Amino acid sequence: MTQTPAVPDRNEVELVWTELAEGKRSRDDAHSWSKPWVEEFDDRIDDPMVLSAVQTLHGFTILKKGESGAQSDEFIHSDEDVVRELKAWQLECLEHDRDPEAWIAARYEAAFKAEPSLRDRLKPQ
Repeated sequence: MTQTPAVPDRNEVELVWTELAEGKRSRDDAHSWSKPWVEEFDDRIDDPMVLSAVQTLHGFTILKKGESGAQSDEFIHSDEDVVRELKAWQLECLEHDRDPEAWIAARYEAAFKAEPSLRDRLKPQ
């Protein structure tokens, strides 16, 4: 039986992401590190900022499709995107920590604006 690794915290996520942004860690390694937290144990992560970070790290290995529809060897997210997304996540953490309830409410409102039918489906019972 495989033992579940310890749930990552923001410091660990930020370290992995920073190493990726600085070229000290490969995309494949960051993907492998984040994979169990996205594909198996996402329900064990209580901090929404950690969950969003592991999901983002997991996606940095997605490749573009070529003209023929086959995968190319070019990533959807550039190296600059990796750095930009890290900085955006760090700012988002600050916003979340100032007022977690308001942060969550704003995310729900953004989702409802993008997809109005969600409001009825996600209405508290």
